[in-house]
Amino acid sequence: MTKEQVVTFFNSRGIPVDSLQTVKGSFDKDIFLVNGTHVLRPSHADMTKELDSFRRIAHLQHVPRIVDSGTFESDGTCQFILVSLLPGDDLIGAQENLCEAESEELGRALAAFLDSLHGISGTSWDIGHYVPLVPQPVQSWRSGHRAYREFLESSLKDLPCAEKPVYGRAFSLLRELEDSLSFQGGPVLLHNDFHPKNIIVNRGRFSGVIDWECSQFGEADFELCHLIHWCLFPPKEGSGFHPVLGSLLRARPRCTRVSDLEARLTIYQIEHELVQILWSGGSRAAECERRLEVWLSGAVGKLLAGLNY
Repeated sequence: MTKEQVVTFFNSRGIPVDSLQTVKGSFDKDIFLVNGTHVLRPSHADMTKELDSFRRIAHLQHVPRIVDSGTFESDGTCQFILVSLLPGDDLIGAQENLCEAESEELGRALAAFLDSLHGISGTSWDIGHYVPLVPQPVQSWRSGHRAYREFLESSLKDLPCAEKPVYGRAFSLLRELEDSLSFQGGPVLLHNDFHPKNIIVNRGRFSGVIDWECSQFGEADFELCHLIHWCLFPPKEGSGFHPVLGSLLRARPRCTRVSDLEARLTIYQIEHELVQILWSGGSRAAECERRLEVWLSGAVGKLLAGLNY
């Protein structure tokens, strides 16, 4: 959908376009921000799953609201979802202006939001980062991640980089830590891409969470995966996400009330690096291998200890 088609779309609904910005969403999709009030998400592919994602969270606070959905004739029939734009800036842009008290309050607000989100239960677990990669149903969270490990090991073995010792050490640690996944509270709805770019802050206060197209069902602690990752590997040097994450953890939301949390989060981080290597066909192997070495060295435990958790 071009900018000209977006203007036509809004004009057809009696909404003059005063400002228009294009941003990239998950999987590099074009998303249009219009007038500081609306977000237009178009696609030539079926959007039923994405629409279902917004409908599932419609009763929650701090989420975008569906304004309209349907089809629009552009270059062929284009499906769309029009949602409200949450006011504010993402946490990446806002964090350097947050005072200590605001960071503490933001962490507590995020913990409360996650508890409300994780109050939405499902009937089975989706296994995989961003999208399900293991066929349903799985008998348990543990067996699902065992199948995920086997899928990754089988899929990566033909890449030249897989001969490096770090891969053997990674899969060995996944097997060693598997028992930590035995606890399960049951499948709950996850945002599944919960990180500072998707957390919106307005004038130092929590505004909401955007980008729901990856939401799926899993164990609540899986939600911490991306926050942990972005704390240790921020998009720019000195990004101060640690105070917010520390406050969130100390608030003890459901996603933290899990035995063997350090081991489980280490598993999720290793799986994440491996699937990134797989999806890139090995082109991102060098950067992901560097991060693998960090996770293998006990970085999750060191981070949690540094946050006094």
